[in-house]
Amino acid sequence: MNRDAPIMIIGSDASFCYLMQRYVAQAAHPVCTANLGEDIVAVALRESPIAILLEADPPANRSWTLLETLRAHAETRDIPILFCGWHGEEEEGWRAGADGYLLKPILYHDFLEALMGIGVVAKL
Repeated sequence: MNRDAPIMIIGSDASFCYLMQRYVAQAAHPVCTANLGEDIVAVALRESPIAILLEADPPANRSWTLLETLRAHAETRDIPILFCGWHGEEEEGWRAGADGYLLKPILYHDFLEALMGIGVVAKL
């Protein structure tokens, strides 16, 4: 577990990104952020995140496509990705290759448990 590697937050909702930034900081990890409109693979290659928190974007389905793209790219396919969305969006996240799913509204304890589940934090 590399405590110097950031956790990347990808989302279009400012409130989601702000809350996840606070959670990541509280968990004592560096953070980097990206918008769904950016070249996420390039950002991930530059930042080398230990994990990615990806917000569901159901109207445009960009997040599911992005998740599939990250899984298809040789240098990003092994980065653990937690898909974050509302009830009913879980199936798409799993199908696209998510390592875990966080149901909104996300509580800090659930966030930590998800990080533990993908091996980013050792214990609660």
